[in-house]
Parts: sequence; C-alpha cells; structure tokens
Amino acid sequence: MHKYSLLSALISSALLATGLTSAQATPEICSLTVNTPRVTQATWLPTSLEWQRARAEAAAMSLSELAGASLVVSYVGQARALSTAAGNANFEKLGARSPGTGINQLGAAGAILFSENATTGKTAAAEIAKLKLSETDDLVAIDQEGGTVVRLRGDIEPPIPASRIGAIGRNAVAEKNAYLSARQLVSARINVVFAPVTDVRTSRTESSLAARTFGSSAAKVGNLVAAQVSGYGRAGLMSSLKHYPGLGGISTDTHFTAGIFAGNRDNFCEVHVKPFAIAINAGAPMVMVGHANYPDFGNVPATANRKIVYDLLRDELGFDGIIITDSMLMSAATIGLKAGQSSSVRALKAGNDLLLMPVNAVRAKSEIQKALTNGNLSVTERRESIARVIAWGNAFARVRATLTKFEAGNSKLQSDAIAFRNKWN
Repeated sequence: MHKYSLLSALISSALLATGLTSAQATPEICSLTVNTPRVTQATWLPTSLEWQRARAEAAAMSLSELAGASLVVSYVGQARALSTAAGNANFEKLGARSPGTGINQLGAAGAILFSENATTGKTAAAEIAKLKLSETDDLVAIDQEGGTVVRLRGDIEPPIPASRIGAIGRNAVAEKNAYLSARQLVSARINVVFAPVTDVRTSRTESSLAARTFGSSAAKVGNLVAAQVSGYGRAGLMSSLKHYPGLGGISTDTHFTAGIFAGNRDNFCEVHVKPFAIAINAGAPMVMVGHANYPDFGNVPATANRKIVYDLLRDELGFDGIIITDSMLMSAATIGLKAGQSSSVRALKAGNDLLLMPVNAVRAKSEIQKALTNGNLSVTERRESIARVIAWGNAFARVRATLTKFEAGNSKLQSDAIAFRNKWN
C-alpha cells in the first residue's frame, strides 16, 4: 500500500462521520514515494490539548466571526503616521480609516506588512503595536525570502537568497539561514513568514521567480526547504511553503495574467509536488496555494480547485497545517469566475483555510457569511479551518515563549546574521 494510503483512509473515515466527504473513496492523484520520515515530535507541532482548545474556541464562534477569521488583510500606508489618502483607501478596503480599527471590526485572522507599512525591525514592531495585533492571537505576516523579495532591512539582515543556498547545497546551512532570519523577525513581532519558495526551477520558470528558487532537482529543493522549515520552527516563526502545487513549470507571472501548466501528470507529481511532500513530512505548518491553472484538474486556478487543494494536499499528502491562498489581488485569482460568483467563497470551497489580501475585505466577509448562512459553504469545514489556524498559532506562540525575547532591531541578532552571510556568500 502507498505510504499515504492508510493515512488517507483514516482521514476519509473521520470525515465521513462528520459529513465532509462522500462514501466514494478519492483515487490517488500522485503516487509519490517520499523517503524522508514524517516528523511527529517537533516542538512547534500542536499538542492534543492545543487542538482540543482550538476546536472548542472555533465551535463557539458565530458565522460572522468565522467569516472574518478567514481573512488575512493588507492595508495602505503606515498606521503610525496615516495620510489622508491612505485613510480613504483603508476605509474602502477595510471599512475603517485606521487599519487597526478595520482589522478589529472585521475580526480578521491577521495582516501582512509590506515595505509601505514598515521598512525596519523597529518600524515593524511600532506598526504592529499601533495595529493592536497580538503576537499570540493574530497572524502578523511578511515576505522576507532574501534576494529580490525582502521587506525589512536596516536593523535586520535579510537571509541569504535561495539561489545561493541551493548552490551551497547544504541542509545545515539552509537550516541556520532560516533560524537567524527568524530570530530577527520574531524580535520585530512578526510571527509568519511567507517563505521558503518550494518551486522547482525548470526551463519554463518565469524569470522573476527563477532567481528565488533553490534549484532544479525536486529532491534537493525538498530537502533544503525542509531544513528551512526546521530553522524557522525552532525560532518560533511560522513558515509557509509556496507556491503549491508548484510554479516552476509556469512561464508567465500570475500577478498579471493566467499561468498554464503544460507538463504531464508524472512531471506534475514527481517534479513539482514532490518537494512539498518532503517539506510536509518535516512539519511544515503552512502552505500557500498559487493561482496557476493545471488543466488536467480543471480550468480554474489552483486556489479554486478542490482536487488540488483538498484531495491532493489535505487528503493524499496528509497535510494538517494551514492552507492559505496567494494574494487574492493577483489577476490569475479570478480566472474562470462565473457571473455572480465570489472568488472568496470559491477559494474557501476548494479547501483553503485562509484568504490572503482579499480585494475588499468588507465585501469578502459579507460574501463568506452569506454563503455560510445559505449552505453554500460548509460551516463544519469552516470551523475546522479556523480551529487549525488557532491551534498552530498557539503552538508557535508556545515555542516563542521558551526563547529569549529581544528588542526589535537587536544588534547581536543582526551581527550574527551578517557574520553567517559573510561566511557563505
């Protein structure tokens, strides 16, 4: 029997009892063989008690609260020095001029910071305080891969880029690179990093993404990503594999246009999905789903495709962490959307736990609540999704609580990262 088949059968049996799946077993999509054992003792994995408490908390939430907690939002400007134009834009997007007020009123799961919001560790910490976001109860995310994708600099040393780590090819270097970056981000009160990139570089990889990848071997990429998952996890920073199920075979940028995967099923599984499977075994807490289209599974973005999000990732690969969409602002997110259909509801129906950066968070929350009320979205699945967010968030907060707490922009943390960079660059 395939190594994931028993796990899939157990999950299917449990879901049958709650009405989340049909009696017909889902056939395997990718018959992958992954030689790395599944991590079961990592400190950042939720305990049974954390799962129990999270499910109880989600069970007590109203439909409005469930809808709001499905969102991770972005905002305009700097909350600590808000301009009139930024306030107006936030009102349109979040329902309030102050982003902190808007996030609170929405009951959002958290927020993502960009360079327009903060540029250093100290300014990030000040923003998070102004937003009144809790390091324990809210997700505070950032893109800080290293190389071409870095938001915080100055008093924070960015990680060594993935392309350089791939050239070095040592798991221990990848692990420490992530750990040193994570310690700095945690000092800035960040608790989620949208990294590492888990895409495999091929001759078709879009140029801006190619430089952000670890390499062209699925096994090598998977092992280096798994090492980074461990480094981030040890430091209490939740990492997110991206961009599932792999953008390495896509020649266009889904920020601006549809991306179509042209490979066959074997190529899809053995090259592009495999690194995700390896990193999932290493205890990855979060996976970000990209918006590319994989025609073998239907003509919709991956974020809207239940075969890819639920059947393959959740059921077959046995991923029990948080599934989040890539930015819903991207052009490819709405490909194939029918008249009157909500892209937010469509993505949640596919099995995503969280929506990243809805175009209009107020409207997205309203659409989700309406779908929960009229049965277009499963309330049971939504409660389990929010419980998953709570459980993993609490587990990482527990890890952070055991570590020495540093002030934002700590010079010792930065100098350690600089010394490491100088050694390996």
